Amino acid sequence: THAKDKLPAEISGGMKQRIGIARALGMEPKVLLMDEPFGALDSLTRAHLQDSLMEIQAELNNTVIMITHDVDEAVLLLDKIVMITNGPAASIWRVLSCPAASAQTAPVIGRQSGLQPLSVRSH
Repeated sequence: THAKDKLPAEISGGMKQRIGIARALGMEPKVLLMDEPFGALDSLTRAHLQDSLMEIQAELNNTVIMITHDVDEAVLLLDKIVMITNGPAASIWRVLSCPAASAQTAPVIGRQSGLQPLSVRSH
């Protein structure tokens, strides 16, 4: 609202990030890859956007693959976490299931579909 008449160079990095997420979700993709989608946001905006992402994902019933270094975010949003080793020869180190997150968020993000809505690569 306050930024509707501003040029891209005149808006903050966090606003640009929110616009990018909105544009990606607006295309209603079957699979969405998100690389550090909440990294430039303050904690309050981050929490609101995470909630919105889960609600929108439930409506779209799509698969979201999210890359993050934020362990708390991963545990909150994901049903599976894929940990990757460092370096040029990176490989899958460990796959962790998050049953508590799955049980808590299953009604919200439609896990009954059999899809894995959010996954994380962490290194």
